[in-house]
Amino acid sequence: MHAIDPDLKTELTTLSVVKGLLLQMLQLNVGDNGLYKSLAAAYQLSVRGSSIPQVETALWNALESGLRSDRNQTIVLDGVDRLKAGETEVLKLLERLQTIASKHGKTKVIVFSRQLSKPVAQTYAQFQIQNQHIRQDLQYFTELLLSSTSSFEVLNQSDRATVTSKLVQTSDGSFEWIEQVFSILKTETTSAAILKRLDTLPKTLREVLDFSISSVDLKQKDTKSILAWLLASERPLLVSEIRRLIEIDTASVTRAPRATRIEDDIIQASGPIFDIRDGFVRFKNPSIKQILFERATSVTDFKNTGAFPFHIQEAHYDLTVRLLAYVKINLTRPTSATISPLNDYELDELFDTYELLQYASRYWALHFQCSPMHEPTVSHKLTNGFKQVFPSTTLLAVIEGSTYQYQYSIQDTINFHLLTLSLRRTVLGSSSEPVLQTLLNLAVLKQVALQQGEVNEYYYDAWRLAITLKLTSISTTCAHR
Repeated sequence: MHAIDPDLKTELTTLSVVKGLLLQMLQLNVGDNGLYKSLAAAYQLSVRGSSIPQVETALWNALESGLRSDRNQTIVLDGVDRLKAGETEVLKLLERLQTIASKHGKTKVIVFSRQLSKPVAQTYAQFQIQNQHIRQDLQYFTELLLSSTSSFEVLNQSDRATVTSKLVQTSDGSFEWIEQVFSILKTETTSAAILKRLDTLPKTLREVLDFSISSVDLKQKDTKSILAWLLASERPLLVSEIRRLIEIDTASVTRAPRATRIEDDIIQASGPIFDIRDGFVRFKNPSIKQILFERATSVTDFKNTGAFPFHIQEAHYDLTVRLLAYVKINLTRPTSATISPLNDYELDELFDTYELLQYASRYWALHFQCSPMHEPTVSHKLTNGFKQVFPSTTLLAVIEGSTYQYQYSIQDTINFHLLTLSLRRTVLGSSSEPVLQTLLNLAVLKQVALQQGEVNEYYYDAWRLAITLKLTSISTTCAHR
């Protein structure tokens, strides 16, 4: 089974779906040389810079080759409606899965999704869950919430039965609605007040979510900051990462430690919006996140005069500046330019020492790309604040060269390195060692994807700069490439 997590933005693609299925298949097909060869072929396409559709097709072919005809197998996908490319991509995914399953008589496909507006192929048998199918489950769920929440200890057995019956009846089959209204009901302190509140609860999920959001002061400093970071971030942030972000003073580029527990600050600032689970700060449910994201993208200016306190591009800007400030404050160890990437042990040692570094090094350039500073065709609109926090350490570029290619396609990795090269040349100057390291990152990648007859111009540029910086070993290495 592969479940699509809407909080992981990099996972909301069909490419991620087939990767997730293949990871599970590898566990089931230990020793399957045919599967390994198919995966190796897909890997070679990737490292040679083939397009994402070509790589994805090769991975689907690998999945098909790994399915067995002599055993019953079921592919289960949950949440395909969350794919960021929309229903057209979902329908293509369903068609691809149907084609694969049709070639293996003992293979079935089960897909869980919200109802799609476009028709699904007739080869799929569709079953729509109705309220009567889950009424008993809703009742058990409501009874569990009542028994596990201390606020409802004031209710006697008869009152509990009344609360359960009314909530199940009003829920319209929505577990989410029941969970959200419990946050409203538990603020009441007497049995009579709880029973009275039942009659005035918001009737739809959207109404109850809007009510919950309205109870939070989104313009309060901590709330606004954490909300902005979580809307912009590529994944849920660790509590420790939130702490490091919130402690940064971008004006003085220093750390301002807090005396309070960050967990308490998050809960106090968020009310019913955020939740802390397994050390990660998340939105309590995807619907709340979607509503807030829509509000952030619909802001018409950057003056923050409306009801919502920021535009989503401002969130990316603030995150970019804070991530770079964290690197500048903490990453001070001397590092020389190198053609060799850091190994896993070296990366783990760095990421364990500096809690925000892994996220910062992997995603600062992506957040810059989503900020108002980024201009794809003309000079970037770099602010003085951005220039002030921009780190001059070579080590950040070394980490980028050691990680980017494992999270992006080769072409996307090259594009991100080109972006960081442009920014380093603008802020640090063309003759700085971080610029040299970024050129080396590009040279190594270009060499892997080099086509016959092509010249790797980045080695030449790195050779020239290494001579200027009097780095003999690097210039010699580049000259022999």
